[in-house]
Amino acid sequence: VDVHDTAFNEKLRMRRRLRELWRMVATIWESSSDIIAVSVKSSKRRQNKGGCAATVMVSPTLEQLERAIFSSSSSWTPASKQQQSSSRKRRDLGYAKAVVFELEAADLSVAPKQTSSFSYVKEEFDSEHDSYRLKNDNNRVNPKRVRQIELLGMNDDTSTTRDTMMTSQHHNGVRQEGNIAMAELLVRAWHVPEEEKMLVHDIERKDPITGKKKRIRCEAKVMRLDEDSIIVVARDETDKYRSYQAEKLVIMERTARVKDMEGNRFMKHEVKNGLLNALGLCDQLRGSDGPISDGATTTSEHKQDCTSDARKCMSELDLTLREVLDTILAQSMARDVMHGSYAPKVERVNDIIAVLHGVRGQPNQRFPFVTSPSPLPVFMADPQLLRFVHKNAISNACKYGKRGGPVTTDISFKDNEITMNVTNLPGPYHEALVRMGNSARKAVFEPGNMLHPDLGEGQDLASLNQSQTHSSGDGGWIIKKCAKALGGDCSIKFHESRTVFTLRCPAKFERKMSIGNQSDSEYLDASDFCIPSNTWGIGIDDSRVQRKLLAKMLCLCGIHEDKTRVLGKSNQEIMEFENIMLTTVRENPEDFVFVIVDENLDIDGDDTPLTVSGSHSVERVRKLLNSEEEARLLCLVRSANDSRDDLALYSSRAHGYIPKGPVLKRDSLLQLIAPCWIERFGV
Repeated sequence: VDVHDTAFNEKLRMRRRLRELWRMVATIWESSSDIIAVSVKSSKRRQNKGGCAATVMVSPTLEQLERAIFSSSSSWTPASKQQQSSSRKRRDLGYAKAVVFELEAADLSVAPKQTSSFSYVKEEFDSEHDSYRLKNDNNRVNPKRVRQIELLGMNDDTSTTRDTMMTSQHHNGVRQEGNIAMAELLVRAWHVPEEEKMLVHDIERKDPITGKKKRIRCEAKVMRLDEDSIIVVARDETDKYRSYQAEKLVIMERTARVKDMEGNRFMKHEVKNGLLNALGLCDQLRGSDGPISDGATTTSEHKQDCTSDARKCMSELDLTLREVLDTILAQSMARDVMHGSYAPKVERVNDIIAVLHGVRGQPNQRFPFVTSPSPLPVFMADPQLLRFVHKNAISNACKYGKRGGPVTTDISFKDNEITMNVTNLPGPYHEALVRMGNSARKAVFEPGNMLHPDLGEGQDLASLNQSQTHSSGDGGWIIKKCAKALGGDCSIKFHESRTVFTLRCPAKFERKMSIGNQSDSEYLDASDFCIPSNTWGIGIDDSRVQRKLLAKMLCLCGIHEDKTRVLGKSNQEIMEFENIMLTTVRENPEDFVFVIVDENLDIDGDDTPLTVSGSHSVERVRKLLNSEEEARLLCLVRSANDSRDDLALYSSRAHGYIPKGPVLKRDSLLQLIAPCWIERFGV
C-alpha cells in the first residue's frame, strides 16, 4: 500500500512532472541558439507606488547579440575576447547567466522605434588607452536595475548578483548596448496588438575609433500569453540579410550585363550590316567600267582621268569602311570577352604582319617586326584576338615607354605555340616599377589599375597604395582575358633597360592535305573542292546589297544560275521562305539543297516592324521533312551576331554558321563551305 501511494500519489506525480518540465525548459533556455525574452507587467498597485511597469528576463544567448555588435569592431580588444571566451566556458560547464532588467512606465509609453542606434563620446581622463562611453539620449529606452541570475546546472537553486559591474569598461559597453537593444525590442513587442507577430529590428552601431557603421538585423517572433505577459524569440538574421542583398546585387549586375549584351548585340548587328552594305556598293562601283560624266562633251583623256579618280575614291572609301568595321568588331569582341561570351573563331593566318597591322598599317623603322622562322608558316588561330592584343600592347608601349622610342614585335612559332614579345625602352617612372617587382607585374593586369599616376617624383614607394590607382584604364585586364580566350596567357617584365610584354598561346600548324586524306589534317585544302552539279542553292536576306552578295556567293560555290534562288525582296517572299524550301527539297528527290539564311529578317508589320528568325524557320522546315529528305539538305546561318550563345543557337537549329563579312574570294569562300559540306555529306 505504501509503495502504491508513493507511486500514484497525485501531489508527488505533479511535482515529478513539474520537475521534468522545468528541466526541459531549462535545457531549451540554455541550449537554444535564439535569444528568448520573457516579459511580465507589474500590478497597477506596484506601479502606483513607483515600481517598475514590466520585468524582463533574457536568456544567456544574449551574449551572441553582444558579440555580433562588436565582432568586426576595431575596438574589440583581445582582453574583451578573452572575457567572452571565459564566459562561454562557464556556460559549457553548466553556469548560465540570464539577464534581468526592469522597464518603467515612461519607457513603455515611448513610441516604438525600428532601429537601435549607438554613438559614443570620448572620456576625458588620464589613461594609456582611449576610452569611450555611450552618448546620452533622452529618447532611448534605458533598462533599470539590471542584474544577472545564474542558473547552476539543472538544479532548482538560483543565485542572483545585483547590478554586476564588469572591470573592463569596453565589455561593460558591450553589455549596455545589448541590454538597450533588447529593451527597445521589448517596447516594440508590447505595442503589438496581435497575439503572434514577426518583427524586424535593426541595431546600428557607429565605431568610436574608425567611424564605420555596422548594422545588425534581428528577426523577432512575439507571442502574447495573456494581457500582462509576452514571450519574444529573437534571432540574428544579419548573414541571411547580407546573403539576400548579395543575391539582389548579383541579379542587378546580371540584368545590367544582359542589357549591355543586348545593346552590344544590336549595335554590332546594325552597324556591321550597314558597313557591309556600303562595302558591297563599293565593290559594285569598282567593278563598273562606266566613267563618271556630267553629260557634257568630254575627251577620251578626260574620261580616263575621271575613271582613275573615281576608282581611287572607291579604294579609299573601301579602306575607310573596312577600318571602321575592324574597329567596331574589335570593340564588340572586347565586350564579349569581358562578359565571357566570346567564342574564338579559328581561321587560317597566312600573313601575320597583315593580320596584326590591319588594312592600312605596315611595319616601319619605329615599329620593326621580326618573325622566327621567317616567314612564319601558315597556322590556325583567331586573328581578331591576336590583332586586339598586339594593338593594345603597342599602344601601352607608346604611352608608357620612351617617347618616340622604337617598339619591337618579335613573333616565334615552335611546338604548336605562338610567342609574341612586344619590347619598348624605359619610360617615366620605370625605375620605380622595377623596384616594385612582382607586385607591379600583377597590378598591370588588374581591372581598373593604372600605376603611373601614383609614381610621382619624390614619392616613397613603400607608401604607394595601389588600391587608389583606379581609373578607366582596363586595357591590361582585357588583354589578359583575350589571352585566356586564345587558350594561353600573357605577362609583363620590367627589366633595367627595357619592358617586355609576352603573349603565349597555342596555334595549330597547317598541314595541307587533300580532301581524300582529310581525316588526319589540321587544315582542309579546299582548292579542289567543288559542290556537285545536282545542287540547288537558296539564299535569303532582307537587304538588297546582301542579296546580290548571296547570289555571287552561290555562283562562286559552283551552283548553276538556273538552280539558284535568292529571296527577301518583299515581305511575301520572306513569309513564303519555308514553303519554298519544302517544295524545292521534295520536288527534287535526287538533288542536294544548299541554303544560306540571314538570321534577322525584318518585315513591315501593321504598327511596328517585325523580325523573323531565319534559324527558327530552318528548324521548323527540318522538323517537317522526313529523314531521307532532311539528309539532302544543308542549311547555314549567316549573321553579324557571333557570340558563344548565338553560335550554340545556330548549331541547334541549323547545320552550321558562316560569318557575315565583306565579299570573299572563291578560295576563301570554299574554305568556309567545304568543311560544312564534307561533315554533312562526306567527300
